[in-house]
Amino acid sequence: MINKNLIQYDKKYRFFFLEEKSDISSHPVANYYMKPSDLSINVIISLKWADWAYNFFKLISENLLELEDDYRLENLISNSIHSNSELLLNEHEHELYMDDELINDYDSFKNIINGDYSIELFEANSKIHFKLKVNLREYFILENFAFPTLAVLDK
Repeated sequence: MINKNLIQYDKKYRFFFLEEKSDISSHPVANYYMKPSDLSINVIISLKWADWAYNFFKLISENLLELEDDYRLENLISNSIHSNSELLLNEHEHELYMDDELINDYDSFKNIINGDYSIELFEANSKIHFKLKVNLREYFILENFAFPTLAVLDK
């Protein structure tokens, strides 16, 4: 990472899904919010925390994919007025954005950070917006059952 404004993600922090939202630990990306109109999880942070945000959202995406078998929509809302066949929806790949620029992988993240955000207009505390668009089932999980956080494990 070349951009002098960034604080590198500390790999001592591990990703967890928590059962209680109130248990979310303090970390640079802890103030995320959900947006139902586009089924996304978002955060507005200082540029210096962009590497943390990128890693946090990528970890959310990866860990949501591991939940698929345990968290099928028909199991989560089994007593609804909808039949199971009505709950089957096609799912799409997650989309990660930084200030409306699609980030496909770490290389594209680095290119954006070292290009657009390396000019003098941006400083370490300039605000940026990250957005991870997820599927309806996953949005429902993040809103109700599995709250993402980063924490250091005590030894």
